[in-house]
Amino acid sequence: MFYYHRINPFEQGYAKVEYNSKYGLIDKDGKTIIEPIYDKLQITKSNILIVQYDRLWGCIDLSGKKIIPIKYDELAEYKDGLAYVKLNGKWGYVHKNGNEYFVN
Repeated sequence: MFYYHRINPFEQGYAKVEYNSKYGLIDKDGKTIIEPIYDKLQITKSNILIVQYDRLWGCIDLSGKKIIPIKYDELAEYKDGLAYVKLNGKWGYVHKNGNEYFVN
């Protein structure tokens, strides 16, 4: 049995857990879905996870696969396959296919 320091309320069938100031995800059966390795973790309505790792932001799916690379300075939202991100002082969008759109 694994003991977490904190378990948040379930959202959409999953709960954010904290262990040693790192965050992960469990399902309603208590099975670890995402290991607690992230500095921050947010569940979106589409079950994509916005995560921060080593001060950088990105998105992963429930299997842990990177949807948006974890390389951005900030990530404000993820919706419909697009993330609103900040990189090197510039705000723009990155699509889940990897295409980036920034203002010059």
